[in-house]
Amino acid sequence: MPGNIFGERFVVVSFGESHGKGVGAVVDGVPAGLELSENDIQPDLDLRRPGQSIVTTQRKEGDVVEIMSGVFNGRTTGAPVMMMIPNLDVDSRSYEAMRDTPRPSHADLTHRTKYGGFNDYRGSGRASARVTAGFVMAGAIAKKLLKLTLGVEIIAYTLELGGLRRGVGIVFEDTFLFALVGAQGPGEIALRMLLLAGLRLLLALAVLGTRRALVTGGGKKPAPDTRQTQPCIPKK
Repeated sequence: MPGNIFGERFVVVSFGESHGKGVGAVVDGVPAGLELSENDIQPDLDLRRPGQSIVTTQRKEGDVVEIMSGVFNGRTTGAPVMMMIPNLDVDSRSYEAMRDTPRPSHADLTHRTKYGGFNDYRGSGRASARVTAGFVMAGAIAKKLLKLTLGVEIIAYTLELGGLRRGVGIVFEDTFLFALVGAQGPGEIALRMLLLAGLRLLLALAVLGTRRALVTGGGKKPAPDTRQTQPCIPKK
């Protein structure tokens, strides 16, 4: 299956399917002698682990990584580094009904056509977001190399979610997630999101009103300046 190998000097091979035995990555091009263990990779995997909020998949996976090759006595050997996490929370029964009914906005039909029906359709197979765990593993190694060799650090965060943005007097992640905690079913989730949208609108109107008051002086026209201005004449 083409399209699973990335890079030239730092080569990443992604493997695994959503409902297979596991997913992971093989990284070729890691120099020998780099201190590396699962502790370098696990924190990034913990950030992407599913089931941590209601706005992500509710699949419960521990995503505990294991380095299978390429590391000896705590240092890389120069051989390819293979990393893997197991798939534990797997229930493929619901996907049997979708086998011959491709879902909109998914890669079901694309993969079935491209691979002649031999693709693993369970949980979207290779098209599942589960596969991105391998990229996170490879990225953790790349981040460590960049920091050690070039002093480059990678920092990423969410700036906006569902129209809620940082810097408007509200921390959107906490508010967004708190508003959805305990919601039962799609109907209640939709209702809470609607209420959240109303809160956002009120906040926007409040900010707009504050700005307008600052510009216009609270809606009143500023009094004209009656002071006489004198030209600046240098003293002799």
